[in-house]
Parts: sequence; structure tokens; C-alpha cells
Amino acid sequence: MVARQNKTKIRPSAYWLNKKFEHCVLTPDPECTFLEGRNYSVLQVPYFCGQEYQCQLLNDPGALNKAKRNIEQ
Repeated sequence: MVARQNKTKIRPSAYWLNKKFEHCVLTPDPECTFLEGRNYSVLQVPYFCGQEYQCQLLNDPGALNKAKRNIEQ
């Protein structure tokens, strides 16, 4: 079943909906904490780079270059 057909929609908590960007970044909130060299497949560089392990690493110069090449093709 696709999400739009699900009649029992789950809403995010009020805390999440009211979360301030500054608070998220300045506290150790896992949603706003990104560590260099860690695997983050939800970011834009991995989307354009590909599925290789290097493409999933934060701030990897090779991943960025491959993503740029893929976009230019």
C-alpha cells in the first residue's frame, strides 16, 4: 500500500515539528550531527555519486568529483 492510501497517517511529534534549526545544530541532535568519514546515504552527493562505499562518505573529495562527473554526463 502506498503512503497516500494509508488512512492511519502518523504525524511527527510536536517536538520535531517545532524544532529550531539553531538548537538542532548546536546540540548533539542525531538528525543534525554529521561526522566526517561516516556513511550518510541520505545526502545529495551520494545520490549523484552512486552506490560505492566511497560515495556514501561525508566530505570525500573523490565522491564529490564522481558526483560532478555524473551530473555533467
